[in-house]
Amino acid sequence: MGLDFPFGLPHELVGEGTWQEFALAFPGLHPGPEEFKNRCLQAARRIPDRKKDELKRATDFKARTPFSPYNLRLFRQTYYGIRDILRPLVERDQARVLPMQAPAGGKAIVVEICPRSALIAIGLGLNYAGVTAAHTEARQQILAAVLAGQVSIPDDAVRQAIVADTEGDALSSVIAATATFRAVRRGYAVEGELNPRYGLEGYVYV
Repeated sequence: MGLDFPFGLPHELVGEGTWQEFALAFPGLHPGPEEFKNRCLQAARRIPDRKKDELKRATDFKARTPFSPYNLRLFRQTYYGIRDILRPLVERDQARVLPMQAPAGGKAIVVEICPRSALIAIGLGLNYAGVTAAHTEARQQILAAVLAGQVSIPDDAVRQAIVADTEGDALSSVIAATATFRAVRRGYAVEGELNPRYGLEGYVYV
């Protein structure tokens, strides 16, 4: 299962020793999304010689994700994703969240993906959400590139609906599914050098 939200925070903002401890403690530390965002900003501002208030994880630099996990555009997704999706799965031992946890037989596997990063990885860093002809052309080009791989959408009406969606959500879902498929096909391997920060901060599969 591939999910499009940050699974963790920069290590400078994590007080727990492991990601699992971080996920389980998350609701108790952050009563709501606004408190979460503000606490992260305040903690970042206390770090000497910081360059920005919005810190990024190692994987954000590697995968070239657009925002910090607690950016104004993203903090709610991060908050509710960790609190309401990942934490219950970890607490009930119903899944394994990679690469922070080791796979286990019979347990569902959950990975973090980012449609924008997945596009950049295949050389298509296009802006496809919008109403202009250029946005429509970008959606057509991206969908054609996705379908040229090992993904098939045989229904022409579905393909047309994906291109017609000016918000880009339909296409984002297709890109996310493609990135998840690539992760499965590669055995969920982490590409390149294994950064020890991935085990605490999370990792974006592209």
